[in-house]
Amino acid sequence: MWKWEAEGEAKAVVGIVHGAYENHEYYAWFIERLRKNGFHIIAGDLPGHRIPKHIHKESFSSYMTYVEKLVKVCEAEQLPFFLLGHGLGGTLLLRLLQQDKVPCAGVILTSPWLSIEHPPENATSLLSKIASTIELDHRVDPKLVSRHAEHQMQMRNDPNYSPIVTAGWYRELQSVMKTIIYSERPFQNVPIALLVAGEDHITDPEVVRSWLMKKKLDEIQFKKWTHLHHDIIQEPEREQVYSYIEAFMHNVLRSLGYVIE
Repeated sequence: MWKWEAEGEAKAVVGIVHGAYENHEYYAWFIERLRKNGFHIIAGDLPGHRIPKHIHKESFSSYMTYVEKLVKVCEAEQLPFFLLGHGLGGTLLLRLLQQDKVPCAGVILTSPWLSIEHPPENATSLLSKIASTIELDHRVDPKLVSRHAEHQMQMRNDPNYSPIVTAGWYRELQSVMKTIIYSERPFQNVPIALLVAGEDHITDPEVVRSWLMKKKLDEIQFKKWTHLHHDIIQEPEREQVYSYIEAFMHNVLRSLGYVIE
């Protein structure tokens, strides 16, 4: 896990949980924007990620252990902190908010997975019949997740990017998403910003929006970026997305009594 320090005095900390198959290096520009605007950043790689030609078979409990560690590292900074989760990272944060009382100032979710619209080939019809060790190609092509040529090239040239999973991994993903949706556990009442893409080819944004709105939180902001693809933070409009996220964090900090200039 790594830390990037803010330029000048830090106003808050942002802990980033990246999405499936990628790694924290995909957020380099976002981290730099946060750092220049007065935020410390804590980020790292989920278990099994940033490994060349890796077949994803790691347990989701290992992912949750990693996220819990990230929270502790953020908390140790003794500043207000926010958690940002993208895709699978957003799913893990939703599960965390069902399981624990997290002392964070707020949570930002970008395209969290609660429903997969683009499953691995043959997974829907064969998943219950095949062995857990069978490998499946999730077929998450760069053009599917972003319209940004620079991001597409980064994905294609990344030797660590691997959307290959085992049937057992994909079954557990489905189980975790269902557990989140149907759990009767109380959901932590923390400020949340939910950002989804209108042209998301990976997950159905309406599922998470509908589910989250039923939680009747004291503060929730919802933004649908009509023409954007799944990787919202990596799209050509990413500066607009950053400004929206920063405004959310500033508003939360003001509500906590901090003076934001």
